[in-house]
Amino acid sequence: MPTNKVKKIIDIFRKHKSPTHSWDYAFYNNNALQLIETPHKLILNPSTDILFSLYIDETFCNILGTMHGGAIATLIDTTTTLSISGLDRTHRHNVSVELSTYYQNPVKKHSTIFILNRINKIGKTLAYSTGDIYDEHNKLLSNSVHVKAMLEKTWL
Repeated sequence: MPTNKVKKIIDIFRKHKSPTHSWDYAFYNNNALQLIETPHKLILNPSTDILFSLYIDETFCNILGTMHGGAIATLIDTTTTLSISGLDRTHRHNVSVELSTYYQNPVKKHSTIFILNRINKIGKTLAYSTGDIYDEHNKLLSNSVHVKAMLEKTWL
């Protein structure tokens, strides 16, 4: 099951010492970022789709009370990295080549969002993914395209 592989990568990331003032730290600590392991209607292909949830508290919000655009981009960067590393057969490290994020609707404070990552291809040198954020009613809030360069070093 692909989510078991992703869980191993999440455990490694949670043990990493991120600065306490970073969004990464807020995602991993107190288990704020949750991997959804049960069937969900957003998942079309369980072998390539990875779904997360995140409760949006003030840590992630701007002065308007909505999730900061930088936090959204960081969330997509983080979750697609976890998904690609977990689904890659050798669990390689990877770095961003391109990340494009489109903001359709605000992500409201005190809401729970779902982050759907689709891993379209993991090749020898590049991986291609999309990251879509939905609200609790499956309304699309943001979508992203993320291309990653695959490195030789592995996580496991």
